Formats: sequence, C-alpha cells, structure tokens
Amino acid sequence: MPETRRSRSETIDPEHVVYMGRLALRAEHLGINDPLTHLYQYLEKGEAALVGIKEDLEADIAERLPKTPFVNYVGFEFTGDDFVSLKDKVSMDSMTQTNLRIFETAAASSPKMMEEFVRAETEAQEVTKLTAWFKNAPVGAYLIFESLPIGEQKVAIARIYQKASSELLEGCFVSLHSPSVERFNKLRGKLGTDIATGATKKEVLQNNYEFYSSDLTQPDKFIDYYVATYDQLLQEQQNKPYSFGLEQDKQAEKRNGLLKVRSQPKLTAIYLDTIKTLAASQGVVTPELIRMTDKLGTSRPLKEGQVVVKEMAHDIMSEVILSIASVIDKADSKLLGDLENSDSGQGANYAALSHYGGEAKAAGEVYASDVCPEYSTNNNAVATSDDTSESAAIRRAFGIQNTPNNFGIPKIGVCRISNCPTRGELSWWSDKTLVGGCDICVDCHKIFEKGKSPKNVYDDEKRKTEQAAKEIAKKKRDADKSKEKPRKPQSFFG
Repeated sequence: MPETRRSRSETIDPEHVVYMGRLALRAEHLGINDPLTHLYQYLEKGEAALVGIKEDLEADIAERLPKTPFVNYVGFEFTGDDFVSLKDKVSMDSMTQTNLRIFETAAASSPKMMEEFVRAETEAQEVTKLTAWFKNAPVGAYLIFESLPIGEQKVAIARIYQKASSELLEGCFVSLHSPSVERFNKLRGKLGTDIATGATKKEVLQNNYEFYSSDLTQPDKFIDYYVATYDQLLQEQQNKPYSFGLEQDKQAEKRNGLLKVRSQPKLTAIYLDTIKTLAASQGVVTPELIRMTDKLGTSRPLKEGQVVVKEMAHDIMSEVILSIASVIDKADSKLLGDLENSDSGQGANYAALSHYGGEAKAAGEVYASDVCPEYSTNNNAVATSDDTSESAAIRRAFGIQNTPNNFGIPKIGVCRISNCPTRGELSWWSDKTLVGGCDICVDCHKIFEKGKSPKNVYDDEKRKTEQAAKEIAKKKRDADKSKEKPRKPQSFFG
C-alpha cells in the first residue's frame, strides 16, 4: 500500500491532544485517507506541515481519478528488518499492522468490509516477505505484489519494489485498468515462465514474484516494459491500442494522474486554505468559514457561532477533495490551463470546485481511492428545490431555454448578471470567473436553481450590509459621545 501520511492510520497520544476551541481530536484511530489527519498535522506543526500535506493531497487525488493512470515512487530505508519511508520516516510494518486493525474493527460492524479485512491480512505479511527477499536479492532486482480490485473498486494496483542498494528500497505503485485474474496470469507468463499464477484475486496477491533483468535495472524502463506488456495483452484481445489498461485516446497520450494534479497548484491551494480556516476558527463557525464554504458550494449549511464538531470538519475537507478530483477529471485541458493561468485571483477556481463538485455529488460520484479507500466518508444528500413560475420567468428574461440544471460547457468569462460579486468593483473592467454556456457564473446559476433572482438576492445582501454598517457606525458615535466629558465653564479665576 503506498505510504503517505494521509494513507495511514494515525494514533494521537492523549498527551499530545490538540484542541481547536471546543473541537478536540481525542486519542483515537483516524480512518485511512481521513482528512482530519491533515488538520491534526497542521494544528500540531503549523506552516511547516503544509509541504507534506500538499504532497499527500496530490497523491490522494491522483489515486481517485477514475480514468487516469497513476504512477508514484516512494523510497524506503532498510532498518532493523523494517522499511522506513525516506520522506515521512513512517514504518512500513507499523502502517500495515495499523491498517489491519482498522479493517478488522470495520469488518466487525460491517460485513461489506470483510473482503477488505481479508486483503489487509495478506498485505500485512508483505514486510516479512520483503525483508527475507531483500537480504538475499541482487541489487537491481524487483519484487512485485499485484492487488486486483475488490468490492466496487475498478483498478488494480501493482506494488513494485526494487532493491536499489543494500540499504535502499525503491517502491513504485502503478494503477492498471481493465484487470482480471486471467489477464494477470497471462502477464506473469509473458514476464517469466516460472512465475506462479493464482486462481483467485487473493492467490494472485499472495503469489508475489521476483523479476530481474540486467537490461531493466532502471525503474523507469522496467515500469514502461511492465505496463507495455500488460497493454499488449489487451491490444491482442481487442485489436485496439491501450495505455495502462485504458483504451488509448487517439488525440492525446494518457497522462500520469500525479503529474496532472501537480499541474493545478491553485486548486490544491484551496484545500490548504480550508485547513487554515478551520484551524483559525477555534472550534466555532466563523464568518470566514461561512464565506469559504459558500464559495465552495458545500452541501452543509453553517451558522455563525455553531460548534465545529469533528464530523463537520471532516465533511468540509472531504467535499473539497471530491471537488478538486471532479475538476481535474471532468474539465478539458483548455479550461484547466485557463484556471491555472487566470490572473484574477482564485474566484474562478472556487467556482470550478463548486460547479464540478456539485455535479459529482448530484450524480453520486464519490471519487473513492482504489489504493487506500476511506471507508468512513459520510455523503450528505444535496438539497434541491422545485421549479417555480418565478424561476421560469427569470430564465425567459435571460433567454435561457434549458432547464436550470443545464449549466452548459464551462469556460472562463464575465458573468452576465450586472451586480454579481464575481464582476468585481470596477464596472468598466469586470473580473472573470467560471461561467456556463449562457454566460452565468456558478453562484448565480445556483440561485436560479432555487427559483430566485440573483440580482434581487445581491441587492438584498447589499442592503443588509449597508444597514449593518450604518448601525455599527451609529453605535460607535453613541459610544464616543458617552465618553465625552462635559466642559468646565471658563473663569478668570481658574
């Protein structure tokens, strides 16, 4: 299982419990891929934790992309019959044993998790197998574990380890689509005639094997050879070109999902901002948190002063992860480029997360990871409202013939609603954001869906803001007057 901090379970010692106001991450096991681990890391280490969190997030999202290859390299140091990651100093043995305990607990309460538990038992034995192999293997040899999908998963993960030196183990984790037991047995036959096969998914995983060729001691070359051999089997069967088990796009080469995610730092920066906002809230919902969740279009309504419970923080962060994955998965390359190169702030990126994330939630797409699934995620239903005569009249007035749910093809542009906040303060130079086919932005479109007029909603908000400002100013004047001391009458005698 690829090691990252977000992909392991982390136990928080009671002596190091960090309180965020009334929100306490008490001594407990955080679930696999649980974003609360990132929040805990930030509360514990502050800004110093952000680099590692960003790297974990990028790998997490790349693993979630359904039709995108995933290749990730992780280095380990061989120490005391265990392997410790070079980046995070995490013990492979400790990680697999902790994951086993988590799945054992989950399986006890949910029969659906039993298959996950059985696989975790097999994976927990990998360190022992790796240790025995590593001590005697020649430098440059590979040990390969192939894990086929179970349950609702669709992607196989090949964990390919190479002995780089007497002290260094290089791990590479590769996603392969269109998997089957038969296909992996044929792959093993192509790689070497004496490699054991398996009759079931469990046997395929248990029957790990060594590969060595003096011509393929460079990891990149071997991964290319390994994936090409797998794709050749599909091509021979289907008479079509494949890449990582995906039917080859005639227009473009399949890109490594990790590189694709890393090309969108502005999107991942919003996740980091979410963590910072939650950490700064001190356990209660703040205006800043409300503004952020409103921009993100999250399905959880918040009220200022409301207690930020653990489940709330988890759900907010999980929705941001889902939304980032949905943008990278669904947006075309031009829009992704425009989002990254936009010079009008983060407005368009927030709008993109709101739009594509909303579509994903409405469609029931959770972008679960096949590598390290988070089985504890709570999915909240998205509330919708019935169409009204007012919304129909609004659509006619704006020349919108389609239903409110038809946003059209997303693009970067200026919202056509004249008082939309995305247009900025300067009427002669309006800011750009993400708009649909009818040049209406995400937030305005969501207001339309509720059967209301965006212009009227913004006018009401402006009126309320101005009234609140007047009341504050009046209270300040009254307070200043009460502080004034009456003047003493002047006298020639002092």
